Amino acid sequence: MKAKAETTLIGLLSSALSGYTPSSLPEADYQALYRLAKHHAVANIVAYAMQKNHIKIPPESRALFNRALIAGVYMEANQSAESAAMSQALDDAQIRHIFLKGSVLRKYYPSPDMRTSCDMDVLVDRENIDAACQVMKNRGYRFVEEGEKDILFVKAPNIHVELHKTLAEEEYAGKELFDSILDSSLPDGQRMYARVMTDEDFYVYMIFHVAKHFINGGSGIRSVLDIWIYRKNKPALNESVIREKLRVLKLETFERELVSLSKVWMEGAQGTALSNALSDFVIGAGTFGTQENRVGVQLGKDSRKARCAYMFSRAFPPWRKMKYRYPILKKIPVLLPFCWAWRFMDIFSKKRKQRIASEIQLGHTMSKDKIEQITALYRQLELHTINENTKG
Repeated sequence: MKAKAETTLIGLLSSALSGYTPSSLPEADYQALYRLAKHHAVANIVAYAMQKNHIKIPPESRALFNRALIAGVYMEANQSAESAAMSQALDDAQIRHIFLKGSVLRKYYPSPDMRTSCDMDVLVDRENIDAACQVMKNRGYRFVEEGEKDILFVKAPNIHVELHKTLAEEEYAGKELFDSILDSSLPDGQRMYARVMTDEDFYVYMIFHVAKHFINGGSGIRSVLDIWIYRKNKPALNESVIREKLRVLKLETFERELVSLSKVWMEGAQGTALSNALSDFVIGAGTFGTQENRVGVQLGKDSRKARCAYMFSRAFPPWRKMKYRYPILKKIPVLLPFCWAWRFMDIFSKKRKQRIASEIQLGHTMSKDKIEQITALYRQLELHTINENTKG
């Protein structure tokens, strides 16, 4: 009998990252294993585990995993070179900056190419955002779009950079913790204007970022691996500082359960009913979560008015969000209704039409049981109020 792809995947990831060597592995459906690993952007890590354990698999499946490994090596080399050049350009322009997330985490993995990223994230001084955008354009990047917290640039061959103006949107509890993150940062030891977060700030931001993914549909296996890897490499973290900041962000329970799950997966710790439910949810979410989860979270916030409130909020985003897609609103806010109308025409004339239609259908047809299942998990994790900032 073949083992479930989920069980095999977690076992192989543990082998690659924690040093665990399984005495034997059950026969698996390697095509299903590859699809699941690719869905979570960890197929390259599985390839390392297969090499380490001398696992014999069908040639066609081995070719898929080997391609993922090679692609990871290429991506990491390309992004590392580009991030170094970008940091130097920002430094030359005297712009303080901090590289975030995967650009930092990869150095803690057994091999840096194990931690792939679809983009690079850089926080810059907000007062120098225009100068930073010019630096990006001078380096051959093309502006794509601006959002509330970041500006997206792209450059061939398929390099995506999110230039962050801030780390948290206004609706999140404890947003003020991140407002002065550059001021509390440390020199990275290489360039005058290149900075790094303190270990505690980096960890807290990592948890916050995962939580944001959760309330927008979920976050995949890699986010749990990141937490385990970072804690393993940072045994001297100041837990009292972390606990206080997580309290302000309303993320104490969420962080505790993610750490517990990471130990279940990577160290063979005993699971609980909650960690098992969380494991199933994470594995089912994929790298960036699912539309069903995102809709379910929103519908679970209220009772009778939930569906109408959700659909209204999606149809008519607030000025705070619309002003970035339609910059004229920054100067003339009263044009908001006209921009809503223009947005409707824009949406239904593009490929996003199918995704929007799917979301609308989910909003009307999702079962009460499914909504309650998602809501119950989020309440156990105490995630249901983190984006209800009562300060504004």
